[in-house]
Amino acid sequence: MIRRFGPAVALLLLAAAVTLTPLASNDLWVHLAAGRETMRSLETGGGIPAEERFSWTAEGRPLVPHEWLSELIFHAAWQAGGAKGILALRLMCVLAILAGLKHAAARAGVSPAAIAAALALLLLAAAPRLLERPHLLGWVAAAWLLALLAAPLCDSANPSWLRSLGIAVLLALWVNLHGGFIIGAALAAGAVAAALAASPRLPFGVPLRVAGAAALGLAAGALVHPSGWRIFTFPATLAGSEIVNDRILEWRSPFETTYWSTIPFILTGVIALVTAAGAVTSVDRPGSLLRARRAWPVLGVLVWLGFGFPALLHIRSAADFAILLSPWTAGAIEALATPTLITGTAVSAISAVAAVLIARFGYPVRLDQRVLPIPPLIAPATPAAAAEFIAGLPGLPAEARLFNSYTLGGYLEWRLYPSARVLIDSRNEAYGDELTERILSSFRSASAFGAQIVSTQPDLVVLAWRQLGEPAILSSLAADPAWKLVFLDDYTAVWARAASTASALQFAAPGQFDPRRITPDSAEAAVSEGTRLLGWQPRGVMGTLVFSWGLMVQGRNKEARAALEATAEEEPDSPALWSTLAQARSRTGDSAGAVEASNKAASLARQDTR
Repeated sequence: MIRRFGPAVALLLLAAAVTLTPLASNDLWVHLAAGRETMRSLETGGGIPAEERFSWTAEGRPLVPHEWLSELIFHAAWQAGGAKGILALRLMCVLAILAGLKHAAARAGVSPAAIAAALALLLLAAAPRLLERPHLLGWVAAAWLLALLAAPLCDSANPSWLRSLGIAVLLALWVNLHGGFIIGAALAAGAVAAALAASPRLPFGVPLRVAGAAALGLAAGALVHPSGWRIFTFPATLAGSEIVNDRILEWRSPFETTYWSTIPFILTGVIALVTAAGAVTSVDRPGSLLRARRAWPVLGVLVWLGFGFPALLHIRSAADFAILLSPWTAGAIEALATPTLITGTAVSAISAVAAVLIARFGYPVRLDQRVLPIPPLIAPATPAAAAEFIAGLPGLPAEARLFNSYTLGGYLEWRLYPSARVLIDSRNEAYGDELTERILSSFRSASAFGAQIVSTQPDLVVLAWRQLGEPAILSSLAADPAWKLVFLDDYTAVWARAASTASALQFAAPGQFDPRRITPDSAEAAVSEGTRLLGWQPRGVMGTLVFSWGLMVQGRNKEARAALEATAEEEPDSPALWSTLAQARSRTGDSAGAVEASNKAASLARQDTR
């Protein structure tokens, strides 16, 4: 029983460990907002929206809704279960990807143990990209397209009409799920080329039916798509965007950034080398790349070459490469390893141990950087509390203008549209290069930021203050009498106009805290403000600092220490909090604990200076 089902159970555990992480993609909220509005439009007899509606900077601009079907699926998952529904959808997609790849490798004659080993390696290499975004649904389509192509290429027989129909339907759906459908077109073209290049030559019906099914599916997808044939030009338009290639991390080369030194990229390199080595060392095994120019191995060579080069140019393409190559990686593992080394029991044990370690300590992107598992269901940096605060602000005009950070736009528009509109979100195609560059340039200096604020006259400023590349922007806002800070947590800050009825914060500021401002006369006000901050973010660093210092000035040291200890359990990277905890411990007679907290504060301060 263990030998038979062990690898599947272990892979399930590993898949759960690497995918059940807090929802952290700011793109998710853009897709949820778009899916909700698409559903509303369809329910009222309208079509699929093809113009920008969430921002005040690009309102009415034509756009290509290239992920409309994925957005409806994500919206349905959220309606069914909220954050849990999205996580469930994410895990089901990953399992569907694994199932399709397993089916393709098995059709090529690879042993179950080698397949399980290749899929476990894939999960570890692609983990950071297994995100709650439409490309995940595209990878499901890619995996099952490979599964459909495996039979005619491995068996040297015409694909059945049912299999041909499956190829067509899959590509038609993919066109409407994600712009990555060009991968599907490339795989179909590669299969046709492999069939024609194979020796002995395959029946002519193989390339003919694959090409016909692919063409039919792509055409049907375009006919259904709201943008029609224009969808075929969209991927090239997006890939040719200067802003996308220069500013968006996932579109940059791993070697232009530090991504080349990450564990997932190193593992992707291992996959490439193992697959190539398996092809070189053996040409006789069923899954090897070079087996006597059979069609399936030839397709593997084309995949290795065709998707390996983009993986060197774009971070996002590294996961494409690892996923698409998996069936041939499995064959290479079988060719390289002895049967006693790669067994179902061994693969199950290693995969299960990896799953437990990741579930306990997180996925190591680097040795000093981990992606932690749930809980929480939603990443703390998500501006959920800020959006709720804005939603409850009295006196805001209809369709209030928010001047927001790039990473905050998605959630703000999902929560606040249509009562508020954003400056920008992560849909670069909705704004175009010129407008995107103009908006992003306003965050490069305090003077440019101030000029934009004066010229655009927004109603609120909403910033991811820890991500600002120019700290002087915060100082300029603090010194500007036209604005006042009305909301703050450890990630997001909100400023309202001075005439707003919202109460200004007196003691807290983004990244700054001066306990000398809290005097015996203002201590009660500090405790009140700290309580307000902690209401927005329980165990938040800034709220805890203001609250606890107010208590200590009043002589309520035990209460202050209790609040500080509770926040310290979250292991915050704030020297100020640990330094304050050292004082609270000292005042309550814990000298050893005070020294420990003081050392922690000093260590974090040294890290900040590096």
